[in-house]
Amino acid sequence: MFSKKAKWHEGEKWERFFQLYDEIVVDQPMFDASRSVLTSFGSTQVNTKGNPQNPPVILLHGISTSSIMFGDWLVPAIADAGYYCIAIDTIGDLGKSCPKDGDPNNGIHNEEECAEWLMEVFEALSVEKTPVQLIGCSFGCYLASCFARHHPSKVDKLIMMAPACVVAPINKWWLFQAIIFGIGSQLFSKEGMIEPKLRKWFFGTMLVDYDNLSKMNHKEFLHASEALGGPQVPLQPQELDVDTLAKMNELTRTLLLIGKEESVIDPKVAVANAKAANIRTIAYDNASHMFYVEPIKDKVFEDALAFLSGE
Repeated sequence: MFSKKAKWHEGEKWERFFQLYDEIVVDQPMFDASRSVLTSFGSTQVNTKGNPQNPPVILLHGISTSSIMFGDWLVPAIADAGYYCIAIDTIGDLGKSCPKDGDPNNGIHNEEECAEWLMEVFEALSVEKTPVQLIGCSFGCYLASCFARHHPSKVDKLIMMAPACVVAPINKWWLFQAIIFGIGSQLFSKEGMIEPKLRKWFFGTMLVDYDNLSKMNHKEFLHASEALGGPQVPLQPQELDVDTLAKMNELTRTLLLIGKEESVIDPKVAVANAKAANIRTIAYDNASHMFYVEPIKDKVFEDALAFLSGE
């Protein structure tokens, strides 16, 4: 007899992941509050920090991660600057958001559903009446762009950090490496000889200096995330043409922050397309994709905060 396929969030690996997640988010604590809100696509985990009466800043993380990626980096400083930080776990990704009935096929499939899902989250948090500030990182840039283009009156500013797609197509070589790493992380032990080499081969493409990865916090949580077998988000990021980017920027002031050694997309193409769309652009020397563990991370925060404050 065939065994029944486990639902999303079921099994020993997920139990270990949740244990570590709660230790980081609740026990340390990284955020002021953590809660789950129900949407038509499933439950969505939301982690917040700051005064709810302050202007809301929404943070959308990259693929194969969760909102925890922002907790040690952007969230504390932005909250201290007078904003209400709302970091959201994407449904079907490696966080605590769970697709309806535990089936990833019930997640978000297209940009319309993405915009609808986020609107439902904002309504549950009572922030839909005030224009929000959106910050996306990697895949989160596409999620943010979906909402901004479908609900421009609900967004004041949009910041895209190291976007995956949106302003340029995904690098096919990087995509190949990501697939191989995803398979390899399931096959090889963390204590073996192959896995560390595979890790350097993949993550080394997204860092100017691979040794910066050793500075990442919560390494045990990272390994628990990788053990889950990868995300199952039906929505695929898309490149937007210059006219679409220009219209988005016209309705929602947009900032692109990108490393000159970016590997997920071609940084030169991204900068050229963004500038053609009149999107304000800052390209960093000696920076690749993983801003949050590179020396440039403080400068990225400063530039983002200046844009949020209107400077």
